[in-house]
Amino acid sequence: GQGIETAGERQEPVVLAAHEPGFTVVGQAGSGRTTVLRAVATQAAAVHWVGGSAEQAWDALGEVAAQPPGTAVLVDDVDTMLTTLPSDYAAEALSRLEHAAREARSRGIHVVLTARRLGAGVTRVADLLPRRLLLALPSRADHVAAGGDGREALVDAPPGRGRWGSTLLQVCEPEDVPVP
Repeated sequence: GQGIETAGERQEPVVLAAHEPGFTVVGQAGSGRTTVLRAVATQAAAVHWVGGSAEQAWDALGEVAAQPPGTAVLVDDVDTMLTTLPSDYAAEALSRLEHAAREARSRGIHVVLTARRLGAGVTRVADLLPRRLLLALPSRADHVAAGGDGREALVDAPPGRGRWGSTLLQVCEPEDVPVP
């Protein structure tokens, strides 16, 4: 992506290195979670979306293991998706996501998850991905629960503004990238 210049200030783009297994995005409704996935999709060699209805998500999860190197596996609203699946399917879905995150580096794929909150199962998967992008969350406590520093919480940030570690960034708004 391109850096942003405003009033003499230049922000360098954040780039996901080829060897990185992916990252997790946590933010409230309207914070820009899906926009992040769309931005990743514009830059990936191949994209495999996991989302939509429970049935579509289940089918897409079954195809993750077959994705070739260079593929970005984009899982939108993983926490919500898991609540729409029957409990045994949700457990298996978590197991498949955990396996994908664990194997991402050796397989040359990137797993990017978005969630409103990190529940117990989602945290287990997110912990396998080395980075988090924390967008606006309802409270400082939610920011800390997502793994952030309470002093850097972005409670009222505009969509796409977030913390990548301690770096403040703004996600670009990609054009013409439909979300299935």
